[in-house]
Amino acid sequence: RQAEKAGLILGLYYGGTGAGIVLSAVLVPWILEGIPVSITPWMMAWWVLALVCAVLVLCLRWPLRVLAAWDAGSAATADRHEAVAWWPMRYALSAYALFGFGYIGYMTFAVALLREHGANSTEVAWFYAILGVMVMASSRIWAGLLNAHRGGGALMRLNALLGLAVVLPALTENFFVFLVSGALFGAVFLSIVASTTAFVRLNFSPPAWSAGIAAFTVVFAIGQVVGPLAVGWVADSHGGLVRGFFYSALVLWLGALCAAVQKPLASDVSGQAPQVL
Repeated sequence: RQAEKAGLILGLYYGGTGAGIVLSAVLVPWILEGIPVSITPWMMAWWVLALVCAVLVLCLRWPLRVLAAWDAGSAATADRHEAVAWWPMRYALSAYALFGFGYIGYMTFAVALLREHGANSTEVAWFYAILGVMVMASSRIWAGLLNAHRGGGALMRLNALLGLAVVLPALTENFFVFLVSGALFGAVFLSIVASTTAFVRLNFSPPAWSAGIAAFTVVFAIGQVVGPLAVGWVADSHGGLVRGFFYSALVLWLGALCAAVQKPLASDVSGQAPQVL
């Protein structure tokens, strides 16, 4: 459905995270500093965020009904599932694993670097609010890019830009540069997730989509586990967070190089990608 707008729709789905980031940036400082409570303030902040999440989950009832109606019309194909071969998309998988490694260090330690540079709570909140707003805007920014590349072109460009966003705070202590970094990071990082979904959608038939997305999810998870450990180790023993951010950027640029050599998966005469098992 709406195939010509698939890139935009994917971006909107992943960009919804930005609304949560903005909401957290507004609520958490207000709770920590503005509400007198008898329990530890951060615990109250977590409880409030949990309550907000519960309310938003209830709001999913209507879209779930709509999706159920759509699925009813394609029940015949919904029960078909195909496995996919990982080797033909090894460069895209490698790029995505390196993305998981490189981006998570920034998300984990950005606030620590801000504090290290002397940022106060208001400045930290502004950083995350701007990052979240740009996540929401990213769906419109990159919709055309997600639709345009069957190979690794989108993943290459986005990884390269994300590397730039990550390295900027390591070059200066200027808070404005940190805001630019956060804006660029927000505009890019979840669009990389969307780009892998688009890659699967453009290269495989629908019965193989779940297996293709699962492959990317597995390698991404590995990168997310290793990334914070590596950046933390570098920060503790080899020159602090600044050097950790440099290394994260290098990892992301290496991911861009991997994505650059990923070609569209070969199609057979029927036009369907044959990389299924």
